[in-house]
Amino acid sequence: MSLILCGFRGCGKTTLGRLLAEKLNLSFFDTDHWMNLRTGKSCSQIVKESGEAAFRNLEQKAIIQAGKERSQIIATGGGTLFHSNNAARLRMIGMLLYIDVPKNVLQARWQSHPPMLQDSFEELYKKRQPWYPVLAERKVSLTGENSLEAALEEIWEAIPLERFLLLQPGESRMAQQQGL
Repeated sequence: MSLILCGFRGCGKTTLGRLLAEKLNLSFFDTDHWMNLRTGKSCSQIVKESGEAAFRNLEQKAIIQAGKERSQIIATGGGTLFHSNNAARLRMIGMLLYIDVPKNVLQARWQSHPPMLQDSFEELYKKRQPWYPVLAERKVSLTGENSLEAALEEIWEAIPLERFLLLQPGESRMAQQQGL
């Protein structure tokens, strides 16, 4: 079973996902990155040139591809859960963990990296933010000021990692890496 990071654009899914995968010696799959590699275009370019429907169709293919490997860390796009039956598909692959970051932090990150959709920050935030905790199985709240290590500790405390890593009872991959 995989751990799937979801949340609003700029909450840190990719950064935390890469670090988590590295720490746990697991594969990392980023749906946006997969689409970029597959098309040779950024997500913004895909939307601009082919439209949002084509982008979301490609995103569904990324989810199918992600589901081919067990026990990995997956980072989704900020809108992935809200289209078609992506949330249900992802739940079949693993556990959805919502990365919650304060609105002001998300807004600052939004302004530093222009979005691919035409919606304003406020419009998108109002539409999506209430649904992440409903669609995800677990939630971790970060201040946006957390160090990466502190953010990882919050994740360790929020989820039963052994459920994803298919370890023997009582065995911890983190403990293995630390020689415990």
